[in-house]
Amino acid sequence: MSNQHPTSGSDRQVTVGATSAVSSLWLSPAILRFWRENNDTAVNQLVSDTRFTGIETPELYIRDGRDPRSGLEQQVLYRDTLVPVCAPQLAEQLGKLSLQQLAAQRLIHMETNDSNWTTWQSWFQALGYQERLNAGIRVNNYTIALAAAEDDAGIVLGWKRLVSPLLARGTLAVLGEHSIDAPNRFHLVSLPEQQLSPAAQQLRQWLLAHL
Repeated sequence: MSNQHPTSGSDRQVTVGATSAVSSLWLSPAILRFWRENNDTAVNQLVSDTRFTGIETPELYIRDGRDPRSGLEQQVLYRDTLVPVCAPQLAEQLGKLSLQQLAAQRLIHMETNDSNWTTWQSWFQALGYQERLNAGIRVNNYTIALAAAEDDAGIVLGWKRLVSPLLARGTLAVLGEHSIDAPNRFHLVSLPEQQLSPAAQQLRQWLLAHL
């Protein structure tokens, strides 16, 4: 997403990065609100479901967990809760399930090389369940996984606060009462403040104040 607006120079432009899910569910609406209040600043989004590294690193980005590189400003945003979510009609049909019953349902599994990602297997293990899980279906993009769940293709592991817009719209519903705290917190990561452009400093302060 790029909010185009005439600027007086490069200091009135900023690029902020996020995964496709964070961008669509939280960051894009937040940037729109920011731009309405600060329409002299152009905000560009860099969307990637792999880690930002090297020359592709934007001035600001949202990351699940801390970036292991040194010399970065890393501000904790929040810790989410991980819950099963699915289409509302399926949630109503299934009701409250035991972990054994949930494990037998059609699960939507995320395939990723990201070691920070919480899988169904690790979620069940955190709740003390070690048995076999339904093979379900597998995707490699969380936005697609959420869309599949909305289409009643199965049950996906939901970052409850992140997917709250979908819960509020009623396209997804929390299934049952099982949950765990996410092992990592979301962070707003940036270059040291003195290295940020004025626009990046402005957006960073706004995001921290309005989350």
